[in-house]
Amino acid sequence: MSNVDAVAAVETPVVEATADPSSSAPSHQVFNEGIIIIFLMIMIYMGFEAFKHKHHISFGHEASLVTLVGFIVSYAFLSRSSTEFHDLMAFNDDLFFYFCLPPIVFASGFNMQRKKFFANFTNILLFGVVGTFIAFAVYSGLTILFMDNYREDGTLLQIDGKTGETSQLSMSTMEVLMMCSLLCSSDVIAAVSLINPSEQPKLFSLVFGEGIINDAVSIILFNTVMQFTKKSTEFTPHSVVVIAKDFLYLGFMSLLCGLFFALFCSYVLKRVRSLTKTPVSECAMIFCFGYVAYICAELWHLSGIISLLTSGIAMAQYAWFNLSP
Repeated sequence: MSNVDAVAAVETPVVEATADPSSSAPSHQVFNEGIIIIFLMIMIYMGFEAFKHKHHISFGHEASLVTLVGFIVSYAFLSRSSTEFHDLMAFNDDLFFYFCLPPIVFASGFNMQRKKFFANFTNILLFGVVGTFIAFAVYSGLTILFMDNYREDGTLLQIDGKTGETSQLSMSTMEVLMMCSLLCSSDVIAAVSLINPSEQPKLFSLVFGEGIINDAVSIILFNTVMQFTKKSTEFTPHSVVVIAKDFLYLGFMSLLCGLFFALFCSYVLKRVRSLTKTPVSECAMIFCFGYVAYICAELWHLSGIISLLTSGIAMAQYAWFNLSP
């Protein structure tokens, strides 16, 4: 899917023009009840977070409360056999990757505690890069070995969730590599939420940094395997060298793309001082450069998430000092 088609796919379910033959002008349906429910969930999340911070509550997490509320809302609608609720809450993946994910990734890089991060950079690379490759190699090797030994004896079965039919599971080597590249990505959100950065700054930087590097390596690894799969070539021992070369190229170019736009934004803010007259222009300029890095990386078949994360870290290091007080 091209980026133009992706943008069209995002806009189609959000804005729908419905023309009434009896009326002289068409009416545009921009919002629905599903968007209201989603924003109420976000308000509950932020409200409970502020309540915990004010009263110093250490038990529970904001996400758990929102999950419980989501269960209650879903049960209330589904108990009435409301089929419209499923269509109403259908989530568009393009909407997430093009509008929801970029601000989250950019904020993670821009607000990172860079001093602690780079002070423990060696250990972070050890856990994030070497550990990820070890996990990928172990997952892939064991899965391929298991598939070769138990492919045809009926041990590996798959169940169709819609029909309930059971059939023999058969996965190719490239499918195993793609699956294992996703499995080697660890989730550190729960662990980070339990660590106080002011009391344990080194532990926080290690866990947070390992999570970011691990996600970056997993994303690049998955994109590399996917690009190799599109070539429709058979997996051979030489394929390992090709995948490693493509991995290094994809990772380096993604980092270079994000760094270029970050440095260019810093240069613009330093030379064009009229942009620093209003904070709105400064914030918009910084985020626009980061978003352009994300889009350009996707257009050039690189990793947009890695470029955006790199752009956020570099802008916080250089563009921050060119902003107004």
